[in-house]
Amino acid sequence: MNKIDITKQYKTRSGLPVRIYAVDVKNTDDEIVHGAYFENRSWFVASWNEYGIFNTISTHQNFLDLIEVGKYDHINIDDKVLVWYDESNTKLIHNNEKFKGHFAGLTKDGKPKIWGSGATSFTAKSEKSYIVFDNCEVINE
Repeated sequence: MNKIDITKQYKTRSGLPVRIYAVDVKNTDDEIVHGAYFENRSWFVASWNEYGIFNTISTHQNFLDLIEVGKYDHINIDDKVLVWYDESNTKLIHNNEKFKGHFAGLTKDGKPKIWGSGATSFTAKSEKSYIVFDNCEVINE
């Protein structure tokens, strides 16, 4: 588990936006990370331990635990995207060639997927009808 880094962006486990104000608050609790989360058009002050755990007393995950915002979190399923392989990838077809497709989510390793044959989640023959790439960006058409 990584410690919370004030230079990175976080959200709650349930997806709410978070602002981190400090990661070194000295108090009697373990909750040294201070910030706020945004819900129902308001910011609510909160604190977490150094690993982003909201309630250190509970052994269960909490919907307010902190999760680092991922590189592709802003992309929705079926958004139109351009995808490509890294130059070091053995699947490289043509140097830096980009392909259009519809976003199909991420692999467990965090790599972007697109639906195969120009499909979307509605027209794909199965949930496994996708192609994995190294990079992805949204097309604003």
